[in-house]
Amino acid sequence: MTLTALWRIGLVVAGAGALQACQSTPPTSSIAQLYQRPAERSLVDGIRLYDSGEFERSEAALHKAIDANLADRRDVAVAYKYPRVHRLRVQPRHRMRARFHQRFQRRSRLPAQ
Repeated sequence: MTLTALWRIGLVVAGAGALQACQSTPPTSSIAQLYQRPAERSLVDGIRLYDSGEFERSEAALHKAIDANLADRRDVAVAYKYPRVHRLRVQPRHRMRARFHQRFQRRSRLPAQ
């Protein structure tokens, strides 16, 4: 490799480093700033209530957060997840079995293809 080629490679690497340094990171919000927004406050309250075992109040707070238009779609997913997890944990096994058997019987009544 010639000295000129090495010089060009060095300039390219230095230029790439300079451009990388110019890139700004997106601003992040603190929890205090997020808690001032009504939707995010309801989400935090709903999660806190869920963790303390107050499931009905938690579900109401989470639905309130969804209705208040959460800013981040990941927060919306979390708000939908908590009530569903609770229903899966609380639902008695005999009801789950009964549903399974009902669906299985409906399928077995279908005509053969």
